[in-house]
Amino acid sequence: MKRNKKREVNPYILIVCEGTRTEKNYFESFHIPALHIEVHGTGQSTSNLVEYAKVKKKQREGELGIKFDYVWCVFDRDRCCRENCELAYRKAHNYDFRIAFSVESFEVWLLLHYQFF
Repeated sequence: MKRNKKREVNPYILIVCEGTRTEKNYFESFHIPALHIEVHGTGQSTSNLVEYAKVKKKQREGELGIKFDYVWCVFDRDRCCRENCELAYRKAHNYDFRIAFSVESFEVWLLLHYQFF
């Protein structure tokens, strides 16, 4: 009996960051051929970021003719009050998005990769 070989499809991942440069540059620096990653730095705040991700996902899926397998919303933990975080988390959960937080010292951590301080 002959088996049908199934080809694994490389996942499409949309990452939407609160920061406009640091987080965006960080994620774009990864070159993983098995993944299709698109990163957007928005300057949006917590719950607005989730709504932006929802709109951007629909827009880009239409433009590219694809479906994103994962959507990640990346928040600056230092700018996020508890109520806004909880609201953003609920919205993200409803849209089946994932959440990641960058810590207060993210910029310092990133800088330490390039220069001793």
